Amino acid sequence: MKVNIAQITKEGRSFDVFDASPYEFTMATRGKWEMIVANEKKVFNSNEIMKVSVKEIVIPAETCVIPCLYSRHPAGAVISLMDSQGPKLIEQSRVIDAVLVAAYQDGQVEIDDLLGVIHIFPVAFTRSAKKPTKIR
Repeated sequence: MKVNIAQITKEGRSFDVFDASPYEFTMATRGKWEMIVANEKKVFNSNEIMKVSVKEIVIPAETCVIPCLYSRHPAGAVISLMDSQGPKLIEQSRVIDAVLVAAYQDGQVEIDDLLGVIHIFPVAFTRSAKKPTKIR
């Protein structure tokens, strides 16, 4: 199936086209917790969604990241993890350096505030897995 992997750059929206398909994987029962820690101060109004810079978290290749859904900050909840280098295949290492936070009340985030926690689990692909190939 053809899919567009879009991202926003300084020049505007850009995308790469891939031939990709769903595939199964096995997830390990042993994983790792990583803390999402703010790297900047932000002031929020209720119902606002803002990008917040965080201390870098390296995500190894062939791992699955699952957010812990317990709220960790009184101002809001992390709703998305971001890599400033753009989207990457799971076969590549990634770096989380920003998050989107949805504020459920007025408040602020300070540098070094714990925003959330993620679970990182190694995965193994099944024999039928087809690696996505870039078309353009």
